[in-house]
Amino acid sequence: MYEYLDYSSPLEYFEDVVVKYNAERPPNKQITVVEVPGRKHDPDVA
Repeated sequence: MYEYLDYSSPLEYFEDVVVKYNAERPPNKQITVVEVPGRKHDPDVA
C-alpha cells in the first residue's frame, strides 16, 4: 500500500492512513506521527 501525502494534506487524512496501516502490522512495525517544532528556514525532517 502506497499513499502519497504532502504538507497540504489535512491532518485527519494522515491519521486515517496511519490507523489503517497500523491495524495490519505488529506493534514493533507501526508508524508513529509526531510534530517537530521548527522555523521556516530549518531543514526538512522525516
